[in-house]
Amino acid sequence: MGAEYGVLPYYLAIAAIPLVQLFFPTLIVWLEVVVLYSGLALGALVGLVSDLVAITQGNRPSMLVDADDSFFLLLLGGYILAVTIGLFLSFPKGVRDDGNVA
Repeated sequence: MGAEYGVLPYYLAIAAIPLVQLFFPTLIVWLEVVVLYSGLALGALVGLVSDLVAITQGNRPSMLVDADDSFFLLLLGGYILAVTIGLFLSFPKGVRDDGNVA
């Protein structure tokens, strides 16, 4: 189950998505997906930015080691950022700004 490796909370968070969707089909699931994805995206982007800072300071990077991997990791970082922005902009259409269901 992953409990012995410490990943059970992550599995439970992913498993909670369909359970929450069963009771609150739009806004709650959107919020959960945005929070989970944004948290993981933030971790990936912080790693990429810290490597870029390490390169500019002359230190050895941990992820951006060679040219091919660096190009694709930076491309992946841009994709992650675009999906995160898209998730924030894709607010459920059934809910108005004042919180009432349309």
